[in-house]
Amino acid sequence: MATRNDRPDRLDVYLVSLVTWSRKEGEGEERGRHVDERWFGGVGPAEAAARAVRRAKESCWRGWVVERVDVVATRYVFTMERCVLCGQLRSTEESSSVLCLCRGLPCEDCGRRAIWRPISDYYDEEEGGFWHVPHFATRRWCASCEKARLHAAAHRP
Repeated sequence: MATRNDRPDRLDVYLVSLVTWSRKEGEGEERGRHVDERWFGGVGPAEAAARAVRRAKESCWRGWVVERVDVVATRYVFTMERCVLCGQLRSTEESSSVLCLCRGLPCEDCGRRAIWRPISDYYDEEEGGFWHVPHFATRRWCASCEKARLHAAAHRP
């Protein structure tokens, strides 16, 4: 597997099913059980499961303490590969909603395809998980142009 800056060119996606056991802070009696199932990327099922456990522990409700997280099942779903043009990971299957920025929308200011396409998903390499872009999240400017506009507006006389 070739890498660019320690980033793999191919990555497998797994559906990880888990149960998070938690309790209210300061109380020993009231317990909660949360069942969840999400996609996570990894070079193998163990890495995907570890990312799922980390995400479950980080996303615990305020005022609750995670006692344990049990991984119930991990199942291979598909493989992603890195786009040679934009450098983002995307699904190798045409019918998948996991897209790269090349399939995104063009910025109205600079014209680059740098806006995630609505009703699609993209992979966050730092978290090892996926984000969904809802239909109402259509933006007009990419993040770079938006930042430049805000900076210019803040420095107007």
